[in-house]
Amino acid sequence: MSSNLFYEPSLHERPLDRELCQRLHYEAIERAMSGSHGYSVPSTVDLLELRKRARLFGREAYLYHPEAIDAIFAGISLEVYRMIVELYCSRLERSMTTVWRIVQALALGTGRASISYEAVWAVCMHLEEQRRRETEVALEQDTATWRIFALFYEEENQRIEEMNDGEGCKLLGITCETKLDPPAIFQTIQRGFWREVTNRGLRVHQWATLFDSYLHKAYGYSPLRIHEERDRVYYHLVGYNRDPAWQCPALRYFLPLQSGVISDDGALFYDGLHYTDELLAYWAGVHVTFRRSEQTEALIWVYLDGSMLSTALARELRRRDGTYWSRRPGRV
Repeated sequence: MSSNLFYEPSLHERPLDRELCQRLHYEAIERAMSGSHGYSVPSTVDLLELRKRARLFGREAYLYHPEAIDAIFAGISLEVYRMIVELYCSRLERSMTTVWRIVQALALGTGRASISYEAVWAVCMHLEEQRRRETEVALEQDTATWRIFALFYEEENQRIEEMNDGEGCKLLGITCETKLDPPAIFQTIQRGFWREVTNRGLRVHQWATLFDSYLHKAYGYSPLRIHEERDRVYYHLVGYNRDPAWQCPALRYFLPLQSGVISDDGALFYDGLHYTDELLAYWAGVHVTFRRSEQTEALIWVYLDGSMLSTALARELRRRDGTYWSRRPGRV
């Protein structure tokens, strides 16, 4: 989001119609009763008690008193509703809890009254179909088997980051098998590569280029060179130049997970760059995790308590026209 809409005077002039709020709340309870997003149900909604009442009085037991609905949806205007739509129906795939935490932070940041989680939950439940349409990804699986191995190398103050790719495989429907006895070719590659890097004093970000050069020299295969050639051939295609992790959010789980603390000015410092976003300022001093895009080092995805919060961009890579360089000179 580009700015805090709670600063706009018009934001509070058009409250949602009470009848609409009642319908949103009723639909949310119905969906929750059917098992939809059971983990996100507010503590203020007692599904067990509502189920007992429904047996006696039917589904009309899901209807709350109008005054209770007014209290739950206090502060939810048409503009706040649109804000929730923007936050929830996004390819960032924020959780309902995180959407509420953002709306709450923006409201309190301008001195407004607290926003009820129950209200945000009801709106998000109503938006499920729209969110699905906005974030749905069509996947085609083939029968190929991939063998992946990790190169482990430790040097003072240097470490290869770990990836939590299990969740990504689960979301993509990939079946994984772990074996402790990799093929001999993997061991040969690892020994050969370590001979290349030993005692050379290289930084971690230089290893990819060196590993690519080693593969080209030893086996005549160079992934980075092939990638650069394809970039030149398909540069004119819009789809090819989109970040795959934007197109298919599950791919983010295959990126190394980092951690850091948001500075007082709302920045995350990593690898010599300061990543900023307006939302980060509301969590100054808070420990977060993040993943950097493989497509461009100008962008990271930031997670709050393990849930997607926002993206952030490296201010050092910002051009005068507001766009961003994809990488620093000499980076791959």
